[in-house]
Amino acid sequence: MINETIDDLLNSKEMKDASQLLLSENEIKVIECIKRNVLIGAKEIIGKTNIPDRTVRRIIKKLIDNNTVESIGNNDKSPNKKFKIKE
Repeated sequence: MINETIDDLLNSKEMKDASQLLLSENEIKVIECIKRNVLIGAKEIIGKTNIPDRTVRRIIKKLIDNNTVESIGNNDKSPNKKFKIKE
């Protein structure tokens, strides 16, 4: 399943340059967690992956900036914001 996600990212036209293709183990865990749960919040990702809060939030921001993930919620500051893989 991880290989499929990496293949999807490699083939994604949203990727801006080759440097963004290098994913850490934690980034792959976060992507897989979001993919498995369709819509999931940061706290749920933290609980399921055991990755520290600040690390998860940094990874989510990077994935949003790369157009890999999108946030669903009232606004950027919403505590109930959920994330999903961008289609």
